[in-house]
Amino acid sequence: MAEIKDYRFTLSMMCLFIIVQSLALFLTSPMHSFMTSNSLQYTTDPNSMSNAVQIIFSIIFVTLVVLLAIKLKFQWFIALIQYIFTALILGIIFYVLLGFVSCIGNQAIIIATVFSIVVTAVLFLFPEWYVIDLTGILETSAIVVYLGSAFSIYPVLAILAFTAVEDHIAVYKTKHMQVMISGMDIMKYSDVKAVTGQVEHHPKEYYPNYNLPKEYHPNDKHLKDYLLNDKHPKENHPKKNNPSFLKSIRIPLSFIIPKQLPYSVFDVQINPDGTRKAINIGFDDLTFPSLLVVSAKTFMNVHYAVAGAMIGTLIGVIGLMHLTSRRRMHAGLPFLNTGAIIGCLVGLMI
Repeated sequence: MAEIKDYRFTLSMMCLFIIVQSLALFLTSPMHSFMTSNSLQYTTDPNSMSNAVQIIFSIIFVTLVVLLAIKLKFQWFIALIQYIFTALILGIIFYVLLGFVSCIGNQAIIIATVFSIVVTAVLFLFPEWYVIDLTGILETSAIVVYLGSAFSIYPVLAILAFTAVEDHIAVYKTKHMQVMISGMDIMKYSDVKAVTGQVEHHPKEYYPNYNLPKEYHPNDKHLKDYLLNDKHPKENHPKKNNPSFLKSIRIPLSFIIPKQLPYSVFDVQINPDGTRKAINIGFDDLTFPSLLVVSAKTFMNVHYAVAGAMIGTLIGVIGLMHLTSRRRMHAGLPFLNTGAIIGCLVGLMI
């Protein structure tokens, strides 16, 4: 019989989904009012299937642009855009949250702007796992509310169906997801590929001409230097080999769930016994299935449908994590989106 610790990742992942979706539901009404009053809503016709078509083409376009940027070594440009986008999203969500403490007007704008700049700066300068996770929760929830409250059920179902198929193709067929993650993510050398498609490495693979001891400490200086500088430790000459500041800029693309504490993203990600110290799940894996939760709340207001979508997503998490335990790369959205859709339909039939 498996010990409870074997399910720690699954339980943590389920809690992450519950937090993001619950926060999104909590923010749906005030954020929707903010967007409407400032004419920032995505569309005036939430039932139009053209909304789904626009999102689908946007996904394809962004994917092609990112792949081109990686090929041309222009990751820094995409990263800078992402950080600016993060600051804008955080500014909006902080402004909305300040409304709950009766802070409105210019004062709220100034405070929200300062908070968003500070949090984005911390994320850029100190991208530890808890900073990434907290920022990701706020950013993902805001995006879910913005799109989920703008699109009715049918466009959202079309988006979920497309992203599930696209994720399957990206991970299993073309494998460009692996290229995107390894080329852009701050966790470039992580072993936690199972959900997001990241490359799985053992530190020994970084040293083709270097023999590692059988037992090594996770905080071994040479290994950490190698991970941080993307160079062989014997070749690590700051003036010659270190990448330029712009080219070294990377962005967090996924939530990080440590197995135990203390943990750092800058440490070696695999224990001496071959077990992983943490796993990742992409921001998009939480965003798309959660769209259905907010859309069902906004346009149907059927509690069973909302609860069904949430429960279905959690069941999808269990199925996904079962496959993830086999240490192979797996696409997350086919499980998560399918679970959310089936759960929502079951809720409608109750």
